[in-house]
Amino acid sequence: MVYIFDLPRTNSQLFNKLFAAHPQLEQILMPMIAASLYGPEAMWRGRQMCKDAQETWPGLAEASGVQETETYDVAVKRMEAAVRDAREKVRCGTVRRQHRITNNWKGKIPWAKDHAINAVPRGVQDAWLTCEPLPEGLRQNATCFSTEFLDSVTPIFLIRHPALSMPSFYRKAKTISYNEVDEEVFRLTTTYFWSRAIFDSYVLRSKTGTASNGIYVTNGEPSHIRTPNEGSCTPIVIDAADVIYNTEATVAALCRRLQIDYDGVQLTWDPVPEAERPADLVMQHYLADLQNSRGIERRSDKPAEECMNLDKVQLGWATEFGEETAKSLRSLVDVEIPNYEYLYQFKLKA
Repeated sequence: MVYIFDLPRTNSQLFNKLFAAHPQLEQILMPMIAASLYGPEAMWRGRQMCKDAQETWPGLAEASGVQETETYDVAVKRMEAAVRDAREKVRCGTVRRQHRITNNWKGKIPWAKDHAINAVPRGVQDAWLTCEPLPEGLRQNATCFSTEFLDSVTPIFLIRHPALSMPSFYRKAKTISYNEVDEEVFRLTTTYFWSRAIFDSYVLRSKTGTASNGIYVTNGEPSHIRTPNEGSCTPIVIDAADVIYNTEATVAALCRRLQIDYDGVQLTWDPVPEAERPADLVMQHYLADLQNSRGIERRSDKPAEECMNLDKVQLGWATEFGEETAKSLRSLVDVEIPNYEYLYQFKLKA
């Protein structure tokens, strides 16, 4: 199984779209988001928020229809069922087995994608907000998933420079949930702490290194299952700039690491028909651009990160958001850059 841990506005949905039609993969899109946003343990409940956000979130939760039932435990069990179902499906593709080519075999590879924060239970969120150091047990696993489950997946961490992801998220959030930059929900959602904590937990639990990248072979078939006694795999880190500006080479390198067919990747697609778009209001809001797209669109000749001047960027934020919001945003970005750069050093080399 592959599990993608990302943050909002890291081009994660675009990255996922590249693999959405892959015949070897079974998509499990954002399995934990309903528990994180709408259920009784939702991250916004009881948090410090502005009046507009306080009035908006209960309505969004009610519209979801799961505000009383979607606990983290329910979401985890549903995802585990989806994983089992995926492994029962017949997938098509090519795999080399002992110098012999096989074109069909049973069991699709579950491919889950979700924001890292959505896998973090309320108690761990509370500890972080109060600046309490995580206990040793949580350093080993700060998520709502069992350690056995985490050790059964190949983890991918998708990252993007926080000076790009954080203001992008604010632009979207302020027109749907109205959360401000200095609020707890914004900090919880945009921090790289969770990605780094989960990444480091894999390193801490690692016993066998990177020999098979989380892919094991049973009776000659790739199982993509890592059992606890086989240890954890080394995580894969992908930078969003490479997804946009070095797409084919980056995706090809990832396919080699995962031992899946590059031919299953789609670089262009048709807009999603209205009837097939999500009913969820938040998902509609954040996916609108992607669902209207036909492929990757590059807005400049090179990544913004290559010529970024944070002081100039902050001036742009001041014009767009106001001086106080720009200052608050810059403070958060400055805090997150070391976490981003830490993960960046491990990024996949195309």
